[in-house]
Amino acid sequence: MRKVDPVVHGRQRERILKCALSLFASRGYDAASLDEVAGKCRMRKASLYHYFASKEEMLRELIGWHMKRVHANVMSLPLGHSMERNLFEIGMNFVQGFGLRENRDFLRLLIRDAGTRGCLRNVYNRMDRTAMEDAMKAMRVVFAGRGKKTSLREHARIMHQYMGSLFGYVVEARLLRSGPSVMFGDREYVGSLARIFAARLKA
Repeated sequence: MRKVDPVVHGRQRERILKCALSLFASRGYDAASLDEVAGKCRMRKASLYHYFASKEEMLRELIGWHMKRVHANVMSLPLGHSMERNLFEIGMNFVQGFGLRENRDFLRLLIRDAGTRGCLRNVYNRMDRTAMEDAMKAMRVVFAGRGKKTSLREHARIMHQYMGSLFGYVVEARLLRSGPSVMFGDREYVGSLARIFAARLKA
């Protein structure tokens, strides 16, 4: 049996995921077929199964990649900075990340399918709870000893609201190119959000 190089295997998986994401974003998850993914990757459909068992597994990997990226932003925070500065750095990293095409494609996929298709909701619901628990633990590390001794649940709720506000801004600024992005720059808008939510976390 031929030995598989894990580095080469990983790179090929990443290439397939990028092709799949581009198709899912442009055609919709349900409409895009594995035949189309294989064609875009310039490989046989049968070869796809060496890397992914199903189209749903591809989608699950894409969602997991995005969640890990957001979590990595929190974990990489310089803890010597103020609460407001930390939130600002999270926000700017998140917003600027959507300058990358694959991140904008992921955003289009969510907007296209999450509200009208059950597939994305089902994948989210079946993903391991450890991803959320991991992110919440990261928040506890970042915010330990700062401001009011609020519970981890309270931190998670406020951070969820902060990230939701950033997500709405990204939709307007990177996809629709309208709304606040017309009047404000990224730094000004994210800075104002950081001040508001830092005050809530320290209240």
